[in-house]
Amino acid sequence: MVGTGAAVTPVLKNALTGPAYLVSYGGSRIPALEIVLQGEGITLILDGRTDIEKGITSSTFDAIPDAPISTFDLVLPQGPHSVLAAFLAVKGNRSMCGQSLPMPTMITGQNGAVIRQTTKVAVLGCVKHKRRVSRR
Repeated sequence: MVGTGAAVTPVLKNALTGPAYLVSYGGSRIPALEIVLQGEGITLILDGRTDIEKGITSSTFDAIPDAPISTFDLVLPQGPHSVLAAFLAVKGNRSMCGQSLPMPTMITGQNGAVIRQTTKVAVLGCVKHKRRVSRR
């Protein structure tokens, strides 16, 4: 298991939640990202095709249900055993905190409608420092 996923839809009372795995199939050169979501008697397996091009890793999910999703969260733990790694610039204090993390996103519906956007990736666990006000 490399993380957890959760999808909220207005169609269901509760979120679908479950583990995320990297799965290696026979002829694949890169493991696929699989997210197994469950809830309210439903099991939904999101089967991602992983690719690395010019140093950028992406996962494409070709077949997902055409249902309204209000939020989707994929949580991948940090640390030395995380499935992801990043090269962080010295000028950013080698930290993701305070960095702009845009993720190009393209979603194609089963009806052929396409949404292209840049999704801002949030980094959790960053401590906000209060400015000290000098009172003289």
